[in-house]
Amino acid sequence: MDNGIVAKQIDALVGAFTDPIIVFDPGWEIPDWLKGEIKLQRLAQLMKGEERIATDAEALAYVSNAALAVPLASDWVEIYL
Repeated sequence: MDNGIVAKQIDALVGAFTDPIIVFDPGWEIPDWLKGEIKLQRLAQLMKGEERIATDAEALAYVSNAALAVPLASDWVEIYL
């Protein structure tokens, strides 16, 4: 296997564990169980070859964090529920 391909795969694997979690307001803490779920879903994406797409858990982290910072409009409440 080409060293460049191996390095890219290792980088993607490390990124699944260490890449930042994008949230609306970084002042609110993300629950540990959700951080773990984000890592698991990121690993599942790597196995499927779906890199660079936000996972459902990452979307939940963003929307739940936004709900703590500002009231959600009715459309966002529907998405969140």
